[in-house]
Amino acid sequence: MSAAFLKGIMALLVGAIGTQVHGQSGWEDAGMPYPSFGVSQLYVDPVNDERLACGFISLVNDYGFVSIASFDGATWNSFGVFNGTVKTCIRYGDSLLVGGAFPSINGDPVSFIGAWYDSAWHTFGSFSPDCVIRSLTIVNGELYALGAFETADGHSCHGVAKRQGGEWVNLGSINYAVGNEPQVLCIAEYQGNIVVGGEMNPIGMGSDILQYDGTQWSDLGGGILGGFSAVGAMQVYSGELYVGGDIYVGAGNAGHGLMRWNGSIWNDVGGSMRDVYGTTNYNGAVVAMLEHDGKLLVGGGFGFAGDIEAGQFAIWDGLRWCAPYDSIGDLVRTMTYYHDTLYLNCGNDLNLGTSNFVARWVGGAFEDTCGIAMAVDEFAINAPGQLSTWLGADGNLSIHYDGVLPMSATQVVLLDMQGRTVLRSPFTEGQTVSINHLSSGIYLVQLNDERGMPIEQGRFMKP
Repeated sequence: MSAAFLKGIMALLVGAIGTQVHGQSGWEDAGMPYPSFGVSQLYVDPVNDERLACGFISLVNDYGFVSIASFDGATWNSFGVFNGTVKTCIRYGDSLLVGGAFPSINGDPVSFIGAWYDSAWHTFGSFSPDCVIRSLTIVNGELYALGAFETADGHSCHGVAKRQGGEWVNLGSINYAVGNEPQVLCIAEYQGNIVVGGEMNPIGMGSDILQYDGTQWSDLGGGILGGFSAVGAMQVYSGELYVGGDIYVGAGNAGHGLMRWNGSIWNDVGGSMRDVYGTTNYNGAVVAMLEHDGKLLVGGGFGFAGDIEAGQFAIWDGLRWCAPYDSIGDLVRTMTYYHDTLYLNCGNDLNLGTSNFVARWVGGAFEDTCGIAMAVDEFAINAPGQLSTWLGADGNLSIHYDGVLPMSATQVVLLDMQGRTVLRSPFTEGQTVSINHLSSGIYLVQLNDERGMPIEQGRFMKP
């Protein structure tokens, strides 16, 4: 995350977060033995079944920083002294990749991205000077490098590059003015397009969020409004693209700190994130999102989620906000699950003791420790527009359009919480479809036009 993006968030956290009174702490120190005051990413290596921590993690009685700490479930280890900063790590094939802003590893000239395999560090591409790799992300099996750089392996990339044929290549061409290079921070795929977010203001395109259709770049929904905006996290959830960051509702955006895009319009998420005073007067950014067990976990620099007090961490189930009784007290940048336990970065103290900047949840099920942000009908949930649904006792879903049906409405699509299509059918007003084959959960119902573009959306819950 760039310094400019974090500046507004951190200013609100110093001395401002209160703690709810409870008999015990839900969060506890994760036991990392190294001073780790700047963890930028927590990641689970699926090959070695290890939890990794990347960032400013210093070696005791040694020079410089070791930026990788690993935990195999029993023992902590560290490897790789980086002459600079580390922002991200990921497993890619037989290699563990580490990215950041460093000219060397262990004194060897491996810069910006290093690949660890065969018990040694290797170069992994050539980037322009003053490069910073902010994120290494795999989307649909393909590897992307994001950050602030002009070129990668000789290709003009402007902050986003794709690994292809053993080298880094660009995705189309975005022409930035000299000295106005973007800071690309996150990436996702939505409705077949690659979407990137960050601190970006290309001339003639929407601010801070762009989409690539395989041929050219364009804005997504007009971009994020406001001169001090930025996108720090994205996640596809329940058929919609959730976008978090420095997003201000006062600038004309649909939400504060977090919004969702359904392919046609921006919508708020359960009343928006709020600052530590429960208002939208100050920043309430979401900068980390993780889907787990059908729920969206969000972290950042906020004090409330909707009307629920939530110290930097909250849970969204598609209908309501929930939050554990125990707050974090520091900006949450990264989260991961390891052996069914949630880990996240934190400060140097938790509610009932000290911490070494990484915490784990030991407070039981989140559902037992959260409030309800809004009342929801158990069986029928109306869309913001005119699409409504009703689940009958026979297991059939009735779909209605309240008003004059658009002539272009030709198709109804049902999507699960992961955005996967589970049913597609021609649409007629008042039709009934069987959903007996679907498992329990929340689903998105979408009315499309003849091009497959959404006209209206709603949700329903199958008990």
